Amino acid sequence: MTTSDKISLIDTNVLVYATDGTSPFHEAARNLRDKGLNGEVSLCICPQILNEFFAIVTSPKRVTNPRTQQEALEEV
Repeated sequence: MTTSDKISLIDTNVLVYATDGTSPFHEAARNLRDKGLNGEVSLCICPQILNEFFAIVTSPKRVTNPRTQQEALEEV
């Protein structure tokens, strides 16, 4: 990696939107996540973001279609 390479810290909301097909941000968030997974862009995810993601997507108070704990773990 050179000093001109950029690595972006991905926000919890991007991960939530990437898994929520009803979100108006779903496609853009999913594309960014997938590009990171495929190595097309350099993304960084810290443990706190994964914890926040899990808490959000499994909470019926925070999302209309909560995931099971197993589904959320698979996504993490």
